[in-house]
Amino acid sequence: MKARGITPSSEMISCTMSEAIDSPYQKVLNLKDDEKIYRIERIRKGDGNPISLEISYIPYKICPEIYKYLDETSSLYQIYEGIYHLKIGVGRITLEAEKPSKIVQKALDISKSGTVLHMHCLAHLENGTPLYYVDGYYKGDSYYFSAFLTR
Repeated sequence: MKARGITPSSEMISCTMSEAIDSPYQKVLNLKDDEKIYRIERIRKGDGNPISLEISYIPYKICPEIYKYLDETSSLYQIYEGIYHLKIGVGRITLEAEKPSKIVQKALDISKSGTVLHMHCLAHLENGTPLYYVDGYYKGDSYYFSAFLTR
């Protein structure tokens, strides 16, 4: 966003911790039943306007007490790399267009006839350990996707 002259910010909706067994993402994050997982829900903004709702699932054992570092200007990537000294290796992103749920409509201030890009992202550290899973909902009228492919 900064490269396009847009000031990024975040609005924290919630940051909760629970047992991994209670999370639908326990298996993809390779967590045991008794391990803890964070669920961080934020509205991402550009120039103060909502552009996405992101719900991140992060293992406690990898980022203990991450809530201490979250504010309206924090970047999870900066926290991963700067605070926890983690190196992200690979990630898989899947995008699909869909109609927004009532929760997404309210968070992004869009109508039920609008469209969102629903992103699913699972990222791993360089050693293959799953780092996070994100469900992201991006406003269809203010977001674009660009990819660089090599062969």
